[in-house]
Amino acid sequence: MKEGQIISQKSLISMTKVHSDAGNDGTFGLGWIIGWGDEPFYSHGGSQDGYQAELFFYPKHDLEIVILTNGGDETYELQSKVMRAIITHYN
Repeated sequence: MKEGQIISQKSLISMTKVHSDAGNDGTFGLGWIIGWGDEPFYSHGGSQDGYQAELFFYPKHDLEIVILTNGGDETYELQSKVMRAIITHYN
């Protein structure tokens, strides 16, 4: 994505620009949650019928992660803990 092959650099810049504030949860771009800190990370997730997906990227560390689960609400907490552990490790 960061190489401009799927999304143009212009669109990526617009998507990762802060458009609204979510308090302690960070801020929102266009479709992205923008995490806190001097070097923010970006994520977007969703769920449908028990399936869940989370896309996470951290440009400072050239890190991109996708988490896919199919355990419904039971896996949401685990998914959240995994993402929090990754964020904490790199901050």
